[in-house]
Amino acid sequence: MKEKVLNILQKYYGYKSFRKGQENIITSILQGEDVLAIMPTGGGKSLCYQIPALCLDGITIVISPLISLMKDQVDSLVTMGINACYINSSLSSEDYNNILQGIINDEYKIIYVAPERLESAEFLNIIKRKQIYASFLLIIWIWFGSFTYRNWSWCSYSSSSIFNHC
Repeated sequence: MKEKVLNILQKYYGYKSFRKGQENIITSILQGEDVLAIMPTGGGKSLCYQIPALCLDGITIVISPLISLMKDQVDSLVTMGINACYINSSLSSEDYNNILQGIINDEYKIIYVAPERLESAEFLNIIKRKQIYASFLLIIWIWFGSFTYRNWSWCSYSSSSIFNHC
């Protein structure tokens, strides 16, 4: 598996080696372990979930409240030849429906979704029929140097059942 990971790192990202901590995080994810990784800005967090997504079967879902991050990440992945999409409030009804049809047709490897989509019956019904191997939750909390939080309804994720409501 290590050779496959290194091949993906070089093929898609152009690097021959990982930054500090990345390889351990990726290895842990690929071994099915839960991981909490705290990394600095520019530390290469995206590789830590994108590379496992490319190694594993099925779809990877990335949950993020950051619309601009979703767009940037998807644009970058598509440029690299990786099928990815995002679902958030910036989409028109037509674009949203086209993406849902793409999910039904197994067109995407990585799907970025806004947290509120976890409350959409339409989205959940489509996703429940898919093989979801990995799900990642990205939350960035910064409030003038202090940490803050929002009350969210959390769900747990597994390869056999994407949403086991709390």
